[in-house]
Amino acid sequence: MNILIVFLKNMALLLLVGLLVGCGSSADRQAKYLQLAETQFENGKYEKAQVEVRNVLQINPENAEARYLWALIQEKQRNWDGMYKNLLFLVQQKPEFIEARIKLGQLYYHAQEDEKALEHADAVLAIESNNADAHTIRGSMFFRRGDSKAAANEAQLALASTPGHVGAISILTEIYKSEDPERALGVIGDGINRQTHNATLKLLKASVLEEKGDWSGAAEVYKSLIAEFPDNLFYYYRIVKFYEQRGLVGEAEKLLREIVKTKPEDHQLKLWLAEFLANQRNLALAEATLLDFIDKQPNVYELRLGLAKVYRAQRKDDDAVALYQEVIKLDERGEAGQLARNMLVQLYLARGDEKSAVSVIEETLTVEPENSAALLAKARLEMTKNNLAVAVPLLRTVVKNEPDSTEALLLLGQALEATDMADLALSMYQKALENTPGSQHAVINVVRLQIAKEEFDSAKQLLDSYVERNPENLAVGERRVMFYAEQGWWDEALGAAVNLAESAHSPAIGLYLKGRVLYEKGDITAAINSYNEALKIAPEQLEITFALAEAYQASGALQAALEICDNALDQSPNNSAVLILKAGIYEGLAEYEKAAEVYEAVLSIDDIQKIAANNLATLLVDHLLTEENLRRAQELTVDFENTDIPAFWDTRGWVLYHNENYTGALALLERAVASNNPLVIFRYHLGMTHYKLNDKVSAKEELDLALESDEVFTGIVEARKIVGSL
Repeated sequence: MNILIVFLKNMALLLLVGLLVGCGSSADRQAKYLQLAETQFENGKYEKAQVEVRNVLQINPENAEARYLWALIQEKQRNWDGMYKNLLFLVQQKPEFIEARIKLGQLYYHAQEDEKALEHADAVLAIESNNADAHTIRGSMFFRRGDSKAAANEAQLALASTPGHVGAISILTEIYKSEDPERALGVIGDGINRQTHNATLKLLKASVLEEKGDWSGAAEVYKSLIAEFPDNLFYYYRIVKFYEQRGLVGEAEKLLREIVKTKPEDHQLKLWLAEFLANQRNLALAEATLLDFIDKQPNVYELRLGLAKVYRAQRKDDDAVALYQEVIKLDERGEAGQLARNMLVQLYLARGDEKSAVSVIEETLTVEPENSAALLAKARLEMTKNNLAVAVPLLRTVVKNEPDSTEALLLLGQALEATDMADLALSMYQKALENTPGSQHAVINVVRLQIAKEEFDSAKQLLDSYVERNPENLAVGERRVMFYAEQGWWDEALGAAVNLAESAHSPAIGLYLKGRVLYEKGDITAAINSYNEALKIAPEQLEITFALAEAYQASGALQAALEICDNALDQSPNNSAVLILKAGIYEGLAEYEKAAEVYEAVLSIDDIQKIAANNLATLLVDHLLTEENLRRAQELTVDFENTDIPAFWDTRGWVLYHNENYTGALALLERAVASNNPLVIFRYHLGMTHYKLNDKVSAKEELDLALESDEVFTGIVEARKIVGSL
């Protein structure tokens, strides 16, 4: 036989064997890595588990078990976006993967995306009709929608297939606890009998007993949890808080001191005791207690940091500085030393000592170049100086290292927005909201940019869902009302305002907002009534007083508006906004001298108050024109042409007109008229200037445009006369 042929046959056989062995080793390696990953995950070593899962997915990106474990790791790391993407990929690749669908449905439920949550729950039930988790998702959804009957039915179906299911019991507890607490306790008791060591069910029982007013029963449940789980400090925390809420400070302190004695090496317990003493007893006792602990454990630097916090609460800032510096010296390159530096930076900034703060920041970054707290502090300082090109990379580093840092995401969003990168800014705000769904700043910024992009449905959905979850947040509640009003959705705006007015925590704000909506709608009388109701509840609220005076002014009830302003000024004599409103009312009453006096009073309080300066200058040249007053108007408006406000350009131009500087006036008045939505008065002023410059064609054109409006303006008689002569 040809030697070459034999050689080639043998090589082909070897290659085939190699391929077969390779296939087998691929499956084996996947199984090996996956088993290692599962072990690391069960031991709470999520980063190591992540490495092993990545090894599996590099071999086979569609390995369903590995993809699901990856999602669970992301869940433990609170990386909701990563969890969601992996679950979505898995469900698309393997629609029958029940556990993944359940997790995805739960994510959608928490994100308030009800229809998508139901879609996945229903898909699971189509595969496995008695799946308790799917029934629980549906039950939770129905309960949130206010359909208690349907919610209870779903919970019962879950319990029928999985007796003692915690989620189902939680739903039934929420349904029953207010009107029939004994029934709720019965459901929970059945679950505890089936799962005797389930702490969640026992906490549910304690909460129902508290709501029922059975304090001793609730205390016994908490004590049983401590006995059953002696190493879990959460249960100690719950019973201490329970004692505090009942006013049993002595019992709480006694329990805390016993815990500290039982676990003498746990410095976190000592800090907790010190914080409790500071809040419930006095700062001096907290200080003495910490000094005693430090004497016994001098190498536990966290105790010194806790003492520094007490010093700051006592306004002993110099003692706090000395303590921070002591910790830095003792633990120069350690974690405690870095914490001390970061706290020292905060203290220096609170004092206004930027130079010392910057020095400590740089020292921190020398030890740890990517220390997040130091980078955040440095970025904030750079942003105050408008050094956005420096701030943005610093914040990107923080977000890279700590993707869950809501603070960093919000700051990065602000910096990107300031550099005209609105889309990127929006994505940062959205990530911040994903991390912290209750963040007021995140939701307001997301909504603001969505509105700017005319994504009104998205803004509405976000505002509605946020207010539903956080009805006590007045800032977002107010933003929702005004958003509806801006869109002209008057019924929705009034409904949202009335909801606030009928709530226990914000009746005055709700009535005030109702008044604002009615005012914007043009129903001035109803607005006045609503403002008056709000003022009865909160007479000290100047914002309501101001709005009421403005509404009276708009209705022509100038004397009533004047009286409201005077009442407000009795509370706050130097309130510039109220004073300016009062001056405007005097103008409406043709009491120009009094109006001028009030404007001058505003300027004596705040000499850079441009609105007062603008209004006074206009008043002087329109109604109180003398050589002296013209000079005063000139002084008041000298820098107006350097602003970006068209009304100020107009006023400066009109002052120049009266000084017979028609060329200078023309340039400014043309700028004002060229702005977006120019006022009728701008055209009148420009027309008069053209007339003085003998440009009769342009004069007639501008004056005709002014007179076409139904608006009555100062000089309308003169405008008609001149147009008639042209």
